[in-house]
Amino acid sequence: INYEDFRSKAPFSLRPLSPGRLLAKARGDFLIKSKHLLFRQEKGSDFTVKGTFSRGRVTVGEAAGTIMDGQVEGKGELDLSKHQPEITVSGKLTDIRSGILMNIFGGNAEIVEGRTMALAELSSRGRTGKELRENMKGTGSTLSKNGVIKRWNLLSKLFSLLTLNFYDIFRGKMDLSKDGLP
Repeated sequence: INYEDFRSKAPFSLRPLSPGRLLAKARGDFLIKSKHLLFRQEKGSDFTVKGTFSRGRVTVGEAAGTIMDGQVEGKGELDLSKHQPEITVSGKLTDIRSGILMNIFGGNAEIVEGRTMALAELSSRGRTGKELRENMKGTGSTLSKNGVIKRWNLLSKLFSLLTLNFYDIFRGKMDLSKDGLP
């Protein structure tokens, strides 16, 4: 599956389904499997998406696969039965390269090394991509172990002191002369 095959030249928009339309009355289950996935520049594999469609709602109960050199799991719902379409998603990225995550959020991938786990729960409502971005709310968190922040050497040392067990520092397990955040 290639993301570009589904992109429209027109601006992104969602239209609510009026109650009398055939799609508003349709029901069913779906299963999508893809051995290969290309989303922008990121390649993925072994994707499975399971869900249902009922009363103008597309519910993804399970989505999983490999992307960004790690694993992704998620679920969500797109509700087209309301005047303002609503979307909710939650997901988890596990064991992805930290630099790739930095790129997604507009950062410099070269300042971090290591593997990261990221969790997110987001929701929004709107008809256009702009409205969906403006109305987005939710939470997100990341956890990175055994990585290195290559810039802000002093700040990274302070983070090390705050997040590591002082016992490890005194036992010599943490090298304060090394560049970056261990």
